[in-house]
Amino acid sequence: MSTPREQRQSTRIQPFVVRCRVLVDGRTALSAYVTDLSTSGTQVRSDREPPPPGTKLVLDIALGRGTGRSRLPGELKWCRAPEAAGERYVFGVEFTGLTDAERAALETALAEFQRRVALLS
Repeated sequence: MSTPREQRQSTRIQPFVVRCRVLVDGRTALSAYVTDLSTSGTQVRSDREPPPPGTKLVLDIALGRGTGRSRLPGELKWCRAPEAAGERYVFGVEFTGLTDAERAALETALAEFQRRVALLS
């Protein structure tokens, strides 16, 4: 399986741990956890093997408290298989074709997270 290369050009929130569903062809392919988030993509962890890199998918996720679920389209870019017992598959998703509303929901969630972190500092 491919390994990640750092090419991120947008601010990333890590850790950002939220349950999600990975949908392929409109059906749930697997349940997983988002572990970091930016406006350009996300890192996801799952107990089950994800589809191969290049697969078009949709992440079904609640981005914040009191918000509805968002369905964010993307492409699986890389995957790292577990190397030891108890580890999970880790894979990267690049968001593609986001609507203005989807991008705004992402930006709002990231801004809220950063606001909360600032309050703790």
